[in-house]
Amino acid sequence: ITDFALVEQLTLMFGSGLNVLTGETGAGKSIIIDAIGAVLGERTGPEHVRSGADRSRIDATFEVEEASPSQNHGASTANTPGGAAPDDTSESAAPDLTPAGFAEDGLLLITRDIARGGRSGIRINGRPATLAMVRQVTASLVDMHGQHEHQSLLNPERHADILDAWAGREALDARVRVRQAFQRWTSLQRERARLMTDEKARNRRIDLLKYQVEEIAAAQLRRREEDHLLSERKRLAGAEKLFANTAEAMALLSENDSSAVEIMGVAVSRLQDAVAIDPELAPSLEAIQGALFTLDEAVRDLSAYRDSVEFNPERLAEVEDRLDLIRSLKRKYGDSVEEILTHKGAAARELAELEHVEERSQELDDAISAAQAELTARAATLTALRRAAAPPLETALMRELADLAMEKSHFRVEMEPCPPLATGAERIEFLLSANPGEPLKPLAKVASGGELSRIMLALKSVVAKAGGVPVMIFDEIDVGVGGRTGSALAAKLRALGEISQVLCVTHLPQIAAAAHRHFSIQKGESDGRTLVRVAEVTGEDRVVEVARMLGGGSDAAMTHARELLDQYRDTLVGAHV
Repeated sequence: ITDFALVEQLTLMFGSGLNVLTGETGAGKSIIIDAIGAVLGERTGPEHVRSGADRSRIDATFEVEEASPSQNHGASTANTPGGAAPDDTSESAAPDLTPAGFAEDGLLLITRDIARGGRSGIRINGRPATLAMVRQVTASLVDMHGQHEHQSLLNPERHADILDAWAGREALDARVRVRQAFQRWTSLQRERARLMTDEKARNRRIDLLKYQVEEIAAAQLRRREEDHLLSERKRLAGAEKLFANTAEAMALLSENDSSAVEIMGVAVSRLQDAVAIDPELAPSLEAIQGALFTLDEAVRDLSAYRDSVEFNPERLAEVEDRLDLIRSLKRKYGDSVEEILTHKGAAARELAELEHVEERSQELDDAISAAQAELTARAATLTALRRAAAPPLETALMRELADLAMEKSHFRVEMEPCPPLATGAERIEFLLSANPGEPLKPLAKVASGGELSRIMLALKSVVAKAGGVPVMIFDEIDVGVGGRTGSALAAKLRALGEISQVLCVTHLPQIAAAAHRHFSIQKGESDGRTLVRVAEVTGEDRVVEVARMLGGGSDAAMTHARELLDQYRDTLVGAHV
């Protein structure tokens, strides 16, 4: 990361397993996450360029030799579950917009340049790309969970996204087909509603369109006609001056006794006599003879033009009238003759539709019936996939929640039938009973902030175990969590690190102690400038950092920090404690 926000120069090498970033509030942890988001294709602007620098640059390198999108159970979209809705349009994208399509020697390098002024850009392995392309390429690589994203669980509209992501590629493809069928059905309905306006309004529209078509047709316009008329008017209006100027030019060139032709003829005669004496003058003679020939040609052309100059007030009046007609039509139908003719074509087509409304109405009725049948069939296919996926999701999620100190809770996916929409033929909502004996209720009515964080992590874990994305990023997933629940959350994140590479910004010492690699973020000063620094902490430094998170550097905090780290000492892979 170079010259991004408060970062001057920073290189981070994340390892496998669980990587945590810790630091005081305001130390700059969000800057690191913002930089990662920027290189993954999120929109950002010049406000992130470090003060005093012209541009920021962020490079991210992925090892993708063994990274490939899963074919089922939620591996196809970044930022789900609970984040942005799956991008339905990606189903029909070009097949090479995958990590494998860009990787070279198993590596994928994404570079984001952000200019303070001028052009910014993003590249994939050196090739220019768009933000949308980068988001699609990295969709199967990174699942990024931002701060407060677990709150999206309170929105039932997101629950269908989560279920479909879990159900996998077949469900996501079916959802795309439902959306396409719904769009066709609604488009046909809109067209029919427009066509079936009340009879009086339709008759008024027919009369107006007939008048417009007939008025434009009567004018018999020709493309580029106005340009030709303007040129002709200019010649007719200036006929007297054209004739006078060309006549005077003719007199000077050939008609006076001392005209240019006469003088050049004498010069040729004299040079012919001179060439007889000195042949070296021959080139000069030839040049002047050539000029005289050219002048003769020009004089003949000028004479013909002078004789063709037309003094025709009647024709000038006709041209003026024609231009007035065109100006009148332009005020009504367009800024040019071409636009007027285009309007005539559109009006004629609409007129034909209105005059044959009954035939078109029947055609639309038939098309709407067929589109509705197709929508119903496609929605039924999606419903079947969802119903098959819901019970396994419920079972898997409750198993994960049990590991997160919510073993008494009960979770259910409720599917209420509804008329087919772009998202399917059911309203999907997650229900939870957090305590025994309590009825199942929508998450918004029963889940606390800490419970939402755990439910979100459970969903992420379920998706990861089913073949999810290889890199998962959590920005403060521990909101509202502490105590024994914090330990459960730490254990779950560590277990998730055995499946995917996990990056986690956290304030919980339990999570920091569970990490395979621990990075400390600090804000400092250099030459009067505020800078963000990041360093991996190992050995005793790590004990000190966990103790700080526990509340200070007291002996008790240091002892507790060692105890937390000792829980994972035997299973830490490739890290130093």
